[in-house]
Amino acid sequence: MAVWRQRRLEGTGRSHGGQSGNKQPADAASEPLLCRPAKLPGLVRPQRIGRAAPLAVKQVAPTIRLVEPTRRSRIRAPATPPAQLARGRHHGARHDGSRPEGLCPDLVRRINGPTADAAGLPNEAYTSERFLTLERERLFSPTWTCIGHACTVPAPGDTRPVDFLGQPLLMVRDAAARVRVFHNVCSHRGNQLVREPCHFAKRIRCSYHSWTYDLDGTLRGTPHIGGPGRHENDRFDRAAHGLKAIRAAVWMDLVFVNLSGGAPPFERHIAGLADRLHALADPSQNGRMRPAATHGSLQIDFDGNWKLVVENNLESYHLPFVHRDLNARSRLEDHYHFYGGDLFAGQGSNLYRPIAGGDADAFHRFEGWPEGLSEYPTLFPNVFIGVHCDHVWTLVLHPLSATRTREHLQVYYVGEAADDPAHDEARTKTLEGWRNVFLEDMGVVEGMQRGRASPAFLGGVFSGVMDEPTHYFHKWVANRLVL
Repeated sequence: MAVWRQRRLEGTGRSHGGQSGNKQPADAASEPLLCRPAKLPGLVRPQRIGRAAPLAVKQVAPTIRLVEPTRRSRIRAPATPPAQLARGRHHGARHDGSRPEGLCPDLVRRINGPTADAAGLPNEAYTSERFLTLERERLFSPTWTCIGHACTVPAPGDTRPVDFLGQPLLMVRDAAARVRVFHNVCSHRGNQLVREPCHFAKRIRCSYHSWTYDLDGTLRGTPHIGGPGRHENDRFDRAAHGLKAIRAAVWMDLVFVNLSGGAPPFERHIAGLADRLHALADPSQNGRMRPAATHGSLQIDFDGNWKLVVENNLESYHLPFVHRDLNARSRLEDHYHFYGGDLFAGQGSNLYRPIAGGDADAFHRFEGWPEGLSEYPTLFPNVFIGVHCDHVWTLVLHPLSATRTREHLQVYYVGEAADDPAHDEARTKTLEGWRNVFLEDMGVVEGMQRGRASPAFLGGVFSGVMDEPTHYFHKWVANRLVL
């Protein structure tokens, strides 16, 4: 069922929606298209499933809100397509005259139900570009979102452009070796400053009128601004027209930004996950972790919505069917799930064996690491982390469109194992092992994306035992997109 239906608003003469599609089923008319705000009755915390986590880490209740519609509709059988996405009156019009969209409260209420009975996100959440725009505004911009790895700008003067959800951003390593993030646009006429990774000795130069900026964003050069040969103008204040900085933070070599500017301080934001990882190894050992000098990174593009790969990464249900080799080293029955409020969720294994086999015994290990343990938290919205006794990897998701996503993986080792030629073969085996795992995942992720074109699929069903992490993420998304 197409979400964007042409519908005449009673008494207004205006059309609602912008795309024609299949006719709306007659029995779907009871679902409210225009949804009004309602009171928040409370929050729901999902039950923990599977084997208990081996760490005594305090779990924070997720701030999941249930929003009731003002006019209750009878919940129909699963074969009835719900009115899934609606335009709201109560938020008011935007500056461009459009009105904000969101998920209808009745659908969100069903998504928040018990896992075994809950509804899933609608197909449009995986196929609509307008839905992706809504996610940028409501999922990515308000929080701390990762845009890349700090090791990709290793030296002062290194810059890397990042196109994140249609916004041109620029990572810069400044003269003090601090990573900064700016809007990648010249203050003069809006030209994109940097178009590919490059190094600037001292200043960033715009290719249009040669305005220059220090590595901290300060505007320094404005040639001929006052006329030929006159590089200053009394009516122009350079100090007010530097590059526009974005709140940024670096943690575990991951570069985070807060596009809205309204998120809490990063240290407070990340505290729950940092505490969990610190329970595995003393945080003083973090300084020993280095990015692999060779065979340590990869990029994978695939035809699928970013949320599908998040859902896949959260659960271990598919392990014996999709990852037979990995399951031989870390079996399904050895896995458990864990939850960290509305910050993260993930899975872990009590019986991890290194991918590189005997070659990995030469890798230095984190001191005091629990024997056989590995954990894989998903930091919402777009970071995967894999922590093991002898290496760590992080993966950043970049949504390229509603139906296409890019993954950037970076692997880290302890001490000289990251760059010692003696470990080159072991590093190669480790990277190729994880490459195979992620490529195996791509097959099912792309299959689920193709399945979202079917009108017979209405969000699916969840196993009350094995699918709770996936359902947990659906609630995280839905409660941020409710009207």
